Amino acid sequence: MAKRSLKASEAGRVTAKKAFERTGWTQEYLAYQVGLETRQSVWKFFSGRPVDRNIFIDLCFQLDLEWEDIIDAPAAQEKAKKSIKSLESEAMFAEFKSQLTPKLREPLQLTLMPFDVCQPLPLQNIYTPLYFLPSISSQRWMEVNELSPRNPGNQRMALTQNSAQNQSSLEVAQNTQKLVILGKPGAGKTTFLHHIANQCLAGEIFAKSIPIFISLRSFIAQYPDCNFPDLETYIQTQLVNDTFTAKHVTDFLKAGRFLILIDGLDEINTKALQPLFQSIQSWASIHSTNSFIITCRLAAQQFLFQGFAYSELADFNTEQIDQFVKQFFTAVSTDQIQGDKKAQDFLEQLYRKQNQPIRELVSTPILLNLICSIFQARKTLPTNRAKLYQVGLDILLGRWDQARGIDRKNNSSLPLSKVERLKL
Repeated sequence: MAKRSLKASEAGRVTAKKAFERTGWTQEYLAYQVGLETRQSVWKFFSGRPVDRNIFIDLCFQLDLEWEDIIDAPAAQEKAKKSIKSLESEAMFAEFKSQLTPKLREPLQLTLMPFDVCQPLPLQNIYTPLYFLPSISSQRWMEVNELSPRNPGNQRMALTQNSAQNQSSLEVAQNTQKLVILGKPGAGKTTFLHHIANQCLAGEIFAKSIPIFISLRSFIAQYPDCNFPDLETYIQTQLVNDTFTAKHVTDFLKAGRFLILIDGLDEINTKALQPLFQSIQSWASIHSTNSFIITCRLAAQQFLFQGFAYSELADFNTEQIDQFVKQFFTAVSTDQIQGDKKAQDFLEQLYRKQNQPIRELVSTPILLNLICSIFQARKTLPTNRAKLYQVGLDILLGRWDQARGIDRKNNSSLPLSKVERLKL
């Protein structure tokens, strides 16, 4: 602000020229007095053209004038008005966000436990930071020897690649205006969007935005005829209240003040998928100044959104597993000491040599959550691993979807696995 240019008003130029004539100086000498190498700025000053603020003030000082008296007042006032208007707009946006925060935060506070969907946990107590793979796994080049069954590295957790190469999902999300997040079932996609929304409402990230979380499963239910509204209309129906009108929503949308979080593209039936894709693509194109994040399972990726970057969630590494376990048992225990003890006992059993097969299961949050829940109830890890696998697959492919109201039997957009086909 201190470096902005100033110029003299019409009356100010007359006053300045008279003061200059009284000195008997040349423009070259006045420039020398101000410390300028040429008289160009002096000429601009007397011609009513903008010059650097500091030079303008120094010239007035040399001419024994008050610079505030000769500046172009209308221009200064216009800048002041714009500044005031900007401050008023920011204050209005802050009030708008403050009023909406309780309403928007309420459905984002809890996360379901797959083993017992009647006992949700506070998201802030259980959330573990996630990472993105450096590249989409389906686009990786692999040598034949990497696919060999005799290759000890050909294990489930090997697909996470070197964890040192993985990127912080939160940093990528903040630095990417339009992002599609791919992930395995139970990789934490929905939980991640909930976390982003909560952090945004708290002003920790995307502080100048309002998060709009859209569960596509619920969204589709509102429009069974697939006649989807424009994003502006949809947000207006969600946010307009007694204080803020549809025009306020429109103004903020045009200013790029919304963070649109679209969850569960894979949970949509075939009939709605094509028109929904077109609607989302249209939203992102028309309202391109806003930020968009979309989640989808890897197996259900059928469309490529133009202008979007794609990232894939990595499996949990050892540090994430340890953090999740400690947070889980602290959240379900009566006190910190008891929670720490259970977490220590769980990790001790998990890392025993004979439990290597179980460790290969806990690289996704949903299965780690499941196994922690089993340990919480039984105080030990199952010795019958086949039963554990069966329960894990049942949760992963059946009950977890059922708990969230997803019917994949009638959704041909996602190919059924061999286990699912056997169930049918």
